[in-house]
Amino acid sequence: MVETFLNNEISTETLQIEGYKIERKDRNAINYGGGVIAYIRNSVCHQRRIDLEISSIESLWIEIKFPNTNSILIGIFYRPPSSFQSWIDSAEKEIDKASAENKEIILLGDFNINFSHINHTVVGNQKWKDCINLYGLQQIVHKPTRVTDKCATTIDHIYTTDVDHIIEVKVPSYAVSDHYPVCVTRKLNPKISKMEHLSIEYRSFKQFDKNKFIENLTNTPFYLIESIGDVDEAANYWYNLFLSTLDKHAPKKIKRVKNTQQPEWWTSDINSARHQRDYFQRIGDIYNYKIWRNKVTFLVETGKEKIFPKCYFKL
Repeated sequence: MVETFLNNEISTETLQIEGYKIERKDRNAINYGGGVIAYIRNSVCHQRRIDLEISSIESLWIEIKFPNTNSILIGIFYRPPSSFQSWIDSAEKEIDKASAENKEIILLGDFNINFSHINHTVVGNQKWKDCINLYGLQQIVHKPTRVTDKCATTIDHIYTTDVDHIIEVKVPSYAVSDHYPVCVTRKLNPKISKMEHLSIEYRSFKQFDKNKFIENLTNTPFYLIESIGDVDEAANYWYNLFLSTLDKHAPKKIKRVKNTQQPEWWTSDINSARHQRDYFQRIGDIYNYKIWRNKVTFLVETGKEKIFPKCYFKL
């Protein structure tokens, strides 16, 4: 919700709705009007991203965290009609910081910049148009949001970096002010397009013997480096000698994988426990298999809770 007209004299408790948490950013007490507020359902795991916000403009950033997909950044903005072009500079700084995290971004609010619902383009503000194009943001509200007897304009926008994740956009024709609300529905777990397997190169330490490796290093002629006058050549020679020895004990291998990175909650403890679980299953030790199966389950749940605290979605 934007242009809330709230100030520090109005407590958050007064605005409370059961089952929802409030995040707000009021305009300073000197000027009347403005302000933004967000109501987030208690079951939705989220984090206020004050680090992305600039105090000079009315904006609010929320990171929504999902259990089975990447988190998204939601920016809520109110741009007063009398704003100078410097407002766009400040907004761009916020968007730039958010974009650096390589996460899906959704922006919404009252931008007071007309967007032609006929030509699907910004009207009369090239600077803002260049900004949204630079960060791959697409405006998805294509109906008038402010309708009067004289004109109909689309000045309340929703921008997204991932249009494929959006299910629908609605502009209900009713409101308590002269603006219609804008509504967007996003997939909870957007379907990820099928990707080809990737290949990664890694060192196999399966047969690695520490003592033999040290013995081999001891017999490696590192002393030959002393005869090389150029520092860079000497370092490169040492590096090649070391790698040639390492290759004998931990050879490089290529493996096909679906993902090049493990989930954020995946830890080395989980990986070790999983190997123990699979080992006992392989040798038919059902008792120990069940113990390690339960341990893996516990470690996975604990790891996810650290990244997605209390994320039990009931949407």
